[in-house]
Amino acid sequence: MPVNSDYKVSVIVPVYNVEQYLSDCLESICCQTLKEIEIIVVNDGSTDNSLSIIESFQQKYSNIKLINKKNGGLSSARNAGIEMAVGEYLFFVDSDDFIDLDTLEKMYVKAKETHCPLIICGILQYWSDNKKKLYKKCISDKESICDASLLYKLQLSGRMGCQCCNKLYDRNIWIKNSLFFQEGKYYEDIDMAFRVIQVYRKAYIINEPLYKYRMRPGSIVATPSVQKISDFVDNTKLAISIVTSDLYPITSRLLEQFKINSLVYSFELLHKLGGNKELKKYINENIKLSSNFCMLMMSNTVSVKIKIKYFLYVLFCPMIE
Repeated sequence: MPVNSDYKVSVIVPVYNVEQYLSDCLESICCQTLKEIEIIVVNDGSTDNSLSIIESFQQKYSNIKLINKKNGGLSSARNAGIEMAVGEYLFFVDSDDFIDLDTLEKMYVKAKETHCPLIICGILQYWSDNKKKLYKKCISDKESICDASLLYKLQLSGRMGCQCCNKLYDRNIWIKNSLFFQEGKYYEDIDMAFRVIQVYRKAYIINEPLYKYRMRPGSIVATPSVQKISDFVDNTKLAISIVTSDLYPITSRLLEQFKINSLVYSFELLHKLGGNKELKKYINENIKLSSNFCMLMMSNTVSVKIKIKYFLYVLFCPMIE
């Protein structure tokens, strides 16, 4: 589908039963200082008052496009929005989150200034007006253009999150490379984050938290399950395969750091689940460390917090089988 020059950005908002937060989300998008945007809201079979809220916004804003579909999950909703999008760039906003009013303008202007096909901004974790926290700092001091090698390193080291919602994507590159979100899967952002690096090759990072990520107990991955843990493992394995198959050399140290972080998180979820022998075996078979225990404990690239969690969750997890 050709770019419609009337729209600089297509904003895709998947919606499922978020009536409590949806108005704040849509208001933050509709009132952007960048006006040449289309807002594609995908109602993914909501059973609460979400659809009525969307329709009320449609009456006020002519650039809102509504897709009503049977519930198919977050990835399915995002994919449906991408198919309708005609803007020059893509931007995703989860329906319980919100963005600064100048987010899209700042990111779009930077895309044009730098000729980068991918722009990444910082994230603010948001509990309430009185409780907020900066989510990681992508790169130490100054904003800059990062090549694929550096982006992989930031991703593997944990200095950059795998979220898809804090990025402005050149839509033509997305479509040309047939990118799509895995439907019916949790933690789909993990492998997508690495596929985006593989395809886009460079990005400009804005160290400003323009995206507000709402922290709430009812989010999709808040409660662990067998499927959620296995999906996390599967997507981690896919991410590792992308890095190892790409042309950019990545040190084994960084891969090991990514693996141990992922392994600890998997076992932490397994512990919360109460244990599962088959799932424990699945984790160990698919996230394999190349380093031995002593080497990991001596490594200065693995944080003390992760070392402690590795000791508690990974080594003692058999106690809860």
